[in-house]
Amino acid sequence: MDISQAIRKRLEEGLQEHQRGALEAAQVIYQGVLDDDPENADAYHFLGLIAHQQQNFETAVTLIQRAIARDNARPTFHFNLGAAQLALGGTEAARASYERAAIFKPDWPEAHFNAGSLAGQMNDAEQALSSLTRAIELRGNYAEAHSSLAAVLNILNRPADAKVSANRALQLDPELAEAWINLGNAEDKLGDLSAAEAAHRQSIKANPANASGYYNLGNTLADMWQQTEAIRYFRKALEISPGFENAQDNLLLNLLYDPNATEASLLHESMSCEKQLSLTSAQADHNNVRQPDRPLHIGYVSPDFRTHSCAYFLEALFRHHDRVQFVIFAYANVAQPDKTSSRFQEMADHWHNISGMSDEAAVQLIGANKIDVLVDLAGRSKNHRLGIFRRKPAPIQISWLGYPGTTGVPAIDYRITDTTADPIGPADDHHTETLLRLDGGFHCYTPPDPSPKPAPSPVNRNGYVTFGSFNNLAKVSEYTIAVWSDILRKTPQSVLLLKSLSLGSQETRDTILAAFNARGIDANRIKLMGWIPKSETPLAAYHQIDIALDTFPYNGTTTTFEALWMGVPVVTVSGSRHAGRVGASILGALDLGDLVALTTTDYIEASTSLARDTKKLNSLRHSLRTRLRDSTLMDGLGFTRKMEEALRQTWRSWCAKPAVGHS
Repeated sequence: MDISQAIRKRLEEGLQEHQRGALEAAQVIYQGVLDDDPENADAYHFLGLIAHQQQNFETAVTLIQRAIARDNARPTFHFNLGAAQLALGGTEAARASYERAAIFKPDWPEAHFNAGSLAGQMNDAEQALSSLTRAIELRGNYAEAHSSLAAVLNILNRPADAKVSANRALQLDPELAEAWINLGNAEDKLGDLSAAEAAHRQSIKANPANASGYYNLGNTLADMWQQTEAIRYFRKALEISPGFENAQDNLLLNLLYDPNATEASLLHESMSCEKQLSLTSAQADHNNVRQPDRPLHIGYVSPDFRTHSCAYFLEALFRHHDRVQFVIFAYANVAQPDKTSSRFQEMADHWHNISGMSDEAAVQLIGANKIDVLVDLAGRSKNHRLGIFRRKPAPIQISWLGYPGTTGVPAIDYRITDTTADPIGPADDHHTETLLRLDGGFHCYTPPDPSPKPAPSPVNRNGYVTFGSFNNLAKVSEYTIAVWSDILRKTPQSVLLLKSLSLGSQETRDTILAAFNARGIDANRIKLMGWIPKSETPLAAYHQIDIALDTFPYNGTTTTFEALWMGVPVVTVSGSRHAGRVGASILGALDLGDLVALTTTDYIEASTSLARDTKKLNSLRHSLRTRLRDSTLMDGLGFTRKMEEALRQTWRSWCAKPAVGHS
């Protein structure tokens, strides 16, 4: 027997021990092989597998990489390296390893499946679609691949196709919890919320220990105007998986809708969620040049550099930034860029799409760009990248615009607001950030172009007043409906028009009508409208209402600006926390304090009084657009200079602090 034959025999012996679970015995044999043959790739690979089984994932990665260094063309090596990398949280590296495995063995469905699933997690939907489709071509009865394909099709906003794929997965495996989740999400997108709820409940039944099932059920219940139940399921998801960040975010968002929530309780909840994350906020030192008045590198991080309401409040800033004193970097977490994305790309000095990029890679990029001030534009809203901010890639980090409250992230230094939305005093104690207050408001609005012109008040042709609210239905509580019912009773013949995406569901429509009926308001006085596609000029819907009723305790923002731009006066209640004082901030900047109520009683009186004053309604209809256009709220240059001064002051403060850790 030659040496190679002897080594092969010893490897077979080791493998036998390995397969029967005698890991230590197998380990001794594999190590013995390496003693005699230090370049044996199989021995390194098998030792790596044992390390993986023992949950020594870093060792596993090192050993399997040594195997690959000696034999790069072995698909199993790359596949198992991917598994070890994934166990360490290295999604990007794992995906690359699975893709290499599929290259070396093109007919391996599991390799394509794993690569596709990770591509989907990284928001690379097109590549995920390709890999998963290939896995299914190779194995038609691959239930998990059909399920993952459904998830990707949902990401691509193809819910009808996603429904087909999810149902195919369930035909193959009725107990596949993820397939039920993907079916539920498809039904949700298709507007059949009852079917979505049923699917998510089936996912929980199939796997009660899967936090994602409770999370997705919570999302659907929130869409069905069942915020209390939604909160309960988000908390259940977090009970199973305390660091489940999406569940944390949606819990906190839905607590904002709760009339009983206070700024103190929201701060407590935010900080509690933050403590549950595996990554604690870092307070790193930085080597940025400490010159108070030098040109600054400003980075903006947002998922909304696209056709989205937040974009209306970013455009003026990007257009008017002083490009001598500030170099603008946009970090777009946008999976599907559109025309608006292209416009922001043109306005930025540097554009980076970080969709699918790991937090670690994004942090390295931001560091390489030598960003001085990094601005988060999402808070805890959908598709945020707070994981980047927790790693503190810039010396100064600021939250602005996308979320009406504290992030709870200690590594974020400041939050931009104004004195109305966050009065000096108690508000300062309810944020982990230091509050930066801008004079004249913290918004600058750029309306859609083109926009329809304001139309005459509909009361002139109808003979009765039409109230309206186009806010997210989640902002409409039972108490809100009670107050609106009082307004309708005190304004004979008036009607209320509600427009919201959730009202595309018949079940939700019935629930809303029943809530008004329980308070004595006939269904024919409530008009319900689902979401209007952008292609159909949704602003024209404001032609149908005379007075916009703001929601409380969570006010509108974009809807308030839209209403005013279309000549529709907005009546608001100034509440006890930021989300409930945004309306007062906007209207105060327009000198419309008579439309800002301090109590719901005053809110009812202001709304009904305005409804009786047809002359005032017509006057406002003709003047509001001009008033808004001439105000600080649309003074793009003036707002930008105020913002720049605030950014500069934070920089000067940092420069004044002693450097740490540098020689």
